[in-house]
Amino acid sequence: MIIQSPEGWRRSLVTALRGVCAHLRRCRDRSSPLTADLPTPVTSTRVQPMNSSDPPLQPPPSPGTELAKARNRAAEERTLMAWIRTCLSLISFGVGIDRIVAVLQRHLSESVNAFRLSRILGLSFIALGTVAMLAAALDHRYQLQRIQRNDLVYVSRRSAAFIVAAVLAGLGAIAFLGILVSMFIP
Repeated sequence: MIIQSPEGWRRSLVTALRGVCAHLRRCRDRSSPLTADLPTPVTSTRVQPMNSSDPPLQPPPSPGTELAKARNRAAEERTLMAWIRTCLSLISFGVGIDRIVAVLQRHLSESVNAFRLSRILGLSFIALGTVAMLAAALDHRYQLQRIQRNDLVYVSRRSAAFIVAAVLAGLGAIAFLGILVSMFIP
């Protein structure tokens, strides 16, 4: 095994690249003896039908296009999984609030208005998680259909994450005001 210096590696690489470039120039030249027996490339993208009554056949899909579709489908799957995790967290949080409030209400005989508000807050989290899950599933199905029919033009739309964040901010504000008011009302 011969060990070369970095300068030797560079010279070897440059020599190899020059050889490849020369070969490509010979291949490009149709009169070259290397490519004289090759057929002329077909410039039409449509495949002609066997019978004149048959509709024209579509060309086979490009591997690059199919790989892009596969990447987009994988991205859609990851997005749906992220929405599922988010929605399950919201639903679990709502169930947790509701169960804690139910246990506290059972142990404390007096009826406190804050318990009712907390129970409504827990049910709101459950409802928000369920609605967001359904919206994410429907959007996922729509996006997969767009990928399948090659309709991948960007369409501006409202962000579902922004809508969920706005609803959560509203629920948080209601909970904050409810706790604040219950502190001052006996």
